[in-house]
This record gives sequence, C-alpha cells and structure tokens, in this order.
Amino acid sequence: MAITAPANDRRVWLSVADADALLDDGTRRELIAGELFETVPSGRRTSRVGLRFGGGIERFATEHDLGDVFGADVGVVFRESPMLLLGPDAAFVRAERLPMDDETWFLRVVPDLVIEVVSSSDTRREVAAKVALYLELGVELVWVADPEDRTVAVYRPGREPRVIEGDAAVDGEDVLPGFRFPLTELFR
Repeated sequence: MAITAPANDRRVWLSVADADALLDDGTRRELIAGELFETVPSGRRTSRVGLRFGGGIERFATEHDLGDVFGADVGVVFRESPMLLLGPDAAFVRAERLPMDDETWFLRVVPDLVIEVVSSSDTRREVAAKVALYLELGVELVWVADPEDRTVAVYRPGREPRVIEGDAAVDGEDVLPGFRFPLTELFR
C-alpha cells in the first residue's frame, strides 16, 4: 500500500513493503509518515537494560501464557496511512490480541506495553514525544527505563506519570498482572 505525499513534499514516501525490502542491510529504521529514519544503535548499558527487561517479561509471560514479547529488532506498524513504523526497545502483546497468521517482518498490532530504554543519544524531548505518540496510538502502558538515573517512568493514558526508583519494583498492573521487576535487578 503506497502512501501519497502532498504535492509540495520532497521526501521519499515509502510503504511497509518498501521498508520490508530495506531490512537486508541490518540497519535499524523507523518509518514515520513515509519518511525513513535510521536509529542509532544502543550502547552496552542501554542494551543490557533492554535485554534484562524484555527477558524478565518474556519469562513471566511464557510461564503464565499471557502473550508474546518482541525485542528491538521487530518494527511495529502502528498505523498504515500515514505510515507509522516504530522500533521500541521491547513490546508486549496479550495472547488474545496476537495476529494468528502474520508472517511479515513487522508486528501489525498496537502493543499493550512498550518499553523504551534511554540511551546517551536520546534527548528528553525526543523520549517525551515518543511516549506521547505511543499513548495517543493506544498503548496502555509505557515504561521508560533510564540507566543513568536508575529509574523507570511509568506512563498510562490520562494519568500523571510515576517514577519508580531506589529499591522499588516495576509492576505490570492490569497489563501483566502479577509481574514485578525490582530496579535493583534491572540496573545491576
């Protein structure tokens, strides 16, 4: 499905099929309204935190048959037109919402939970904009882990954000009932 650009728009507009064809070189990209953005690879600390978080959710979700967890290597198509393809550091989708026969490169369902891990190349403004976009698009729960501050900010639609710090644990609330992840384990 190609997207038609406004007449005065000089960007190259791409479809998801076009973006699929660009995956062969291994570069991480996001596609927003037909514009392709390369994303900067994470650093070691950012990667470790993302893997720990995603791995903890994966173990819990598998043990309780709750759904699937996707890592940073899976792009999520949040919207087809105008195209919005993002690559969160981790995403969880409840079992009952998982597409049964989708064998494409990209996940085509809005995740129930998205995790972003702040890296040294991220600005607070960029992170805040991405969180706002996730919530606007229907993500129920967003966790932003900041390895530098050793905190996790919790975002829900229509609520003030909460910051988890110190010896506290991140709680899966109603999205991942019973899931708890201590920050001391996340940022060790």
